[in-house]
Amino acid sequence: MDSKEISFMPDIFPYVDTIYAKHNNQQQFYKLGLSNNKKIIFYTNGDCGTCFHQIVQWQEFINNYSEQIYGVDYVIVIQTEVLPRLEYNLERIDNSIPIYIDTMQCFSVYNNMPTINPQILVLDEQNVVIYYAENEFDQKKILKILK
Repeated sequence: MDSKEISFMPDIFPYVDTIYAKHNNQQQFYKLGLSNNKKIIFYTNGDCGTCFHQIVQWQEFINNYSEQIYGVDYVIVIQTEVLPRLEYNLERIDNSIPIYIDTMQCFSVYNNMPTINPQILVLDEQNVVIYYAENEFDQKKILKILK
């Protein structure tokens, strides 16, 4: 997975409170790919209870270390087939990181991603994977890469 360029497609929409806002902001994910910053992507299955719980742990990692790392975009991409249940669960967590919803598995299919969840990708400024992990991730290694 290292050295693979990741594409950001416009079919993934941000998690927001209203349908209107979802449709108005649909290009945000695509625009994220145009950013010249490094990116950390946490990709997971929102229909998996254990995987969803790891979103909270991932947010804690970002909140603890975000002040040490500058010029990095953080994003969570959640694949789901049951959007109402995912939205119900998202309303119950303290969300401090942008969350994008992938209802058609566009991100994994378009980027030929493995089906294992969750996945952490660290991308350089050109959206090339410089770190990849499945399930568990090495916090120290990620911090070293981003500094």
